[in-house]
Amino acid sequence: MPGSGPSTLSLIAAGLYVAVAMACGFAMVMALRNRQQPIHWKSFAGLAVLFVAMAVLRLLDFEDMVRDQLRDWLLASDNYESRRGIQGPIVLVIIALATAIGSFWIYRKVRAAQGRRNYAVIAAQTAGLAMIGLIAFRTVSFSALDKLLFGTLKLNWIIDIGCSGLVAACAIYYVWVVRKPQRSRSGASSR
Repeated sequence: MPGSGPSTLSLIAAGLYVAVAMACGFAMVMALRNRQQPIHWKSFAGLAVLFVAMAVLRLLDFEDMVRDQLRDWLLASDNYESRRGIQGPIVLVIIALATAIGSFWIYRKVRAAQGRRNYAVIAAQTAGLAMIGLIAFRTVSFSALDKLLFGTLKLNWIIDIGCSGLVAACAIYYVWVVRKPQRSRSGASSR
């Protein structure tokens, strides 16, 4: 029944997003506390905000609401039957922009990066960008793309859970790497 609130899957997804946001928040605090590069704490802060926003949007069924509004607009303007002519170019633009921006960004970041901390931040940022792309694709709701995302393989779930898990894993790994030198020093001084 529409309007009855979020589904069980939406609640689980929102919970996952909150857990990822908490991991990113912890990584942000560790970066600040250990005086790491500002881009590190800013990246994890941005990712935490992204995942909190995604949790809220999931609980509010925002994507479904936008899809319904787009469908209503197409119906009202007598463009519903020709929607693929509108959705196709939008999907192509999203793919082209995501590919161009993503490739340039990854090339620039990875080329200049050194060290495990930087690679953890870059991997987390990349997974966050992939989540934004996934949300854009789900919102546009192009039939051919929907078959891939929501079909037998459930690529939507694989990408969503995979990217969320990667961001959380990168945040946890980052905390571990940042704290490791402290453990080594404190262990040596106590001997």
